[in-house]
Amino acid sequence: MKNRSIALKIFMVVTSLLILAFFLVFLIVKFQFAKVIDTNQRMAYTEKVNFIVGILDRNLERLNATQQRAVYEESFQDSVLKSLRQAYYKTSDQKTYPVILDGLGKILLHPFLPRADNLPELQLHMQKILTLQTGEFDFLSAAGENKWAIFNSFPEWNWHVAFIVPWDVKYAEAKGLRNYMLLTMAMVILFVSGILLIIILKITEPILALTTASKAMAEGNLVHPLDIRRNDELGTLASSFIQM
Repeated sequence: MKNRSIALKIFMVVTSLLILAFFLVFLIVKFQFAKVIDTNQRMAYTEKVNFIVGILDRNLERLNATQQRAVYEESFQDSVLKSLRQAYYKTSDQKTYPVILDGLGKILLHPFLPRADNLPELQLHMQKILTLQTGEFDFLSAAGENKWAIFNSFPEWNWHVAFIVPWDVKYAEAKGLRNYMLLTMAMVILFVSGILLIIILKITEPILALTTASKAMAEGNLVHPLDIRRNDELGTLASSFIQM
């Protein structure tokens, strides 16, 4: 292996540069794809939140049509909350779900927590939810899970609608792409490295032969066979060495 150290050095340098280039491309693609994911998820969940707000608005129109809003408002609210619960809360362990809070930040709709409770994981952002009409933010749940919330308001009832989305759901496509890219890059690096190793060994083969011949000459063997037939600089060097 010592005789092939120059080949090994060339191989390690080129392979390292190849790996570095691939990872730079990977980081750039990952960053850009994350931005695309953020934009697409924002659009998708804004539509989901606005759809629920639209349901509330249509129920308010029905309520106003009765011309007895003060009498029926509470029953209309309970009815729409019941309908939303049946429509959106399918399983007891679902990760992505809508929540509705009142003007004091108390729970009106949540898949796990009872009505009128506080929502602890959103307390740090509660003022933002209650003050702003619409927005989004990342937060850390009580279980230590990174999540994302996007919200809108329904001023007529002073309600606030939000969708809670864990990062592993939001960035599921990005993770799939990352794993696919890593696997593809690993396969490409292995393939290119194999081809590169063959080429380097082919190039350095005559150098090794010349090294062996020069050692034999130094030991007094002046008729050491040297068969290098190449139409390049190494071939010229071999020819000159034989004449010498």
